[in-house]
Amino acid sequence: MLLKEDLERIQGYLEGYDSARERLLECSRKAVRLAAWAMLQVHRMRLEEAGEALREVEDSLREMEESVKGYPELSSHPNALTAYQEYAEARFLYILAREDRLCRLDEVRVPSAQYLLGLLDVIGELRRTVLEYLKRGDPGSAESKLDVMEGIYEDLLSLDFTAAIPNFRHKMDAARRIIEATRGDVITELRRRSLEEAINDLYRSMDRLRVRGEG
Repeated sequence: MLLKEDLERIQGYLEGYDSARERLLECSRKAVRLAAWAMLQVHRMRLEEAGEALREVEDSLREMEESVKGYPELSSHPNALTAYQEYAEARFLYILAREDRLCRLDEVRVPSAQYLLGLLDVIGELRRTVLEYLKRGDPGSAESKLDVMEGIYEDLLSLDFTAAIPNFRHKMDAARRIIEATRGDVITELRRRSLEEAINDLYRSMDRLRVRGEG
């Protein structure tokens, strides 16, 4: 039979583990929710609100990390990894909007795999930004963000051993399709604007000829 003191010790560990897991779930859900809110504020160009939300996400992640100390197996819990990934995506989008650059790994402070997956996810958010620029009649800014999307994809395509990262290949395939669709949208808009300008030039030339003829 097991010693009573061993059973009590194991029971204490299990109780602590369950408490840490519950705290992890609470913190990770809050982080995911706030990260989504931050990205929404970035798209609305409310960068101050987005920054505040991201700071709350960071607090939740640090609290989550503190809660699982002593239980290393919880560090790779799916909810924790999702929280890191969503935060990375939101952080990338925020810094791109504010400083027009991508965050370094040591700035984001998440595991490398979640850094990469967050990069792939932000490609979808950047498509939304590109479409908004096209809607506003700003194809130059749309092209600039498309360049960022393509740059991310090309950089990640150069990595080896990515099969070790769950969902990486699937997200790469999705990113390629998103980029192709976005490139098509940008090209279509540029051609439309070029045709519109050519037609306007033609009308102006015809007006000048008509004025001369009347004179």
